[in-house]
Amino acid sequence: MTVYRKHSLYWFPILMFSLISCGGDDDGGGNNGGSTISDTYYGGRFYDGLVTGMQYESGEGVQVIGDDGWYFFRKNKPITFYIGDIEIGQTTGREIITPLTLVGVNDTGNATVLNIGRFLQTLDDDNNLSNGITISADVRAAAAGKTINFEQTTTDFANDLNVISVVASLTNVRTAGQQNLITETDAETHLLSTLDSRYANIMTKNFLGTIVNTQTNCSNPLYNFTVEADGYITMMSYETNATGATMSGEGSFITTVEGGTIRKEMVFTDISVTFLGEMSGVASSTIYVNDDPNGLDEGTSSFTGMLDGNDITMQFSNEQGKDIGNGITCDETGESIEVEGLFVP
Repeated sequence: MTVYRKHSLYWFPILMFSLISCGGDDDGGGNNGGSTISDTYYGGRFYDGLVTGMQYESGEGVQVIGDDGWYFFRKNKPITFYIGDIEIGQTTGREIITPLTLVGVNDTGNATVLNIGRFLQTLDDDNNLSNGITISADVRAAAAGKTINFEQTTTDFANDLNVISVVASLTNVRTAGQQNLITETDAETHLLSTLDSRYANIMTKNFLGTIVNTQTNCSNPLYNFTVEADGYITMMSYETNATGATMSGEGSFITTVEGGTIRKEMVFTDISVTFLGEMSGVASSTIYVNDDPNGLDEGTSSFTGMLDGNDITMQFSNEQGKDIGNGITCDETGESIEVEGLFVP
């Protein structure tokens, strides 16, 4: 789901007459209120390679991630991951979680991130990371009563006698048999490869949703309005870097007003996405009325937002007391777009 907000000068004169009758509608896209309902559960996946067999707790007791890789969470509520009694980490529920998410950093070289990655990758049941990480029931059982301290340097972690003992006992019950902790270099390389594949997976896939444009507190109340249009956003290119990736994309949204159509074409450039999913960038847009090839250029605006699995969130700055012409001033609460990708994360 994407939330995206942007200034819009040209929607108003075209839509004015149809908006007068609905100026009191302050719904603002509330049809997605599920994100704030604590008892609504959503599906997500844990990646350092797709991880299955790990336990988690998100409000309904301890569960096990199934063979399909799905866990279930409540938005804005905590989720904690375990192997036996070993707590791997805790974060706020979201569609995609990685060791970086658990630690809350964008640095794949972070010691705690690497320690978690080394531990998970070492416990993979068949010792073949190319097909994901599987934590077997035998490993979960063998981890009962055990603990691990991940918050130490990678050297101290590798030399920690408890870590050495736990790794030996848990890998001993794997299908692949006993082995030592994998190196931090191998662990980071695998994590970076996983993150790169996540970005590649969203390229050229459509994120469908609705754009909502809102203007409030106008000096003339007839100029207050909320307008919705349906459409999509597609990410077109990406390049991974040290803290995430840079991307570009495009979007198109269309609505019908008074028997005519208004189409908003958008181009997203200089998008920066961190490994935690934080986004920033620039969007330019052009408005077309009734397929007139001569569009109205709205210029460019910067945004911040979020990329989380199937959901993208972009937020443009609000503007208070904006002069919209004819001596009328209004507060623009911006535009919001909610889009959801048509693919399995």
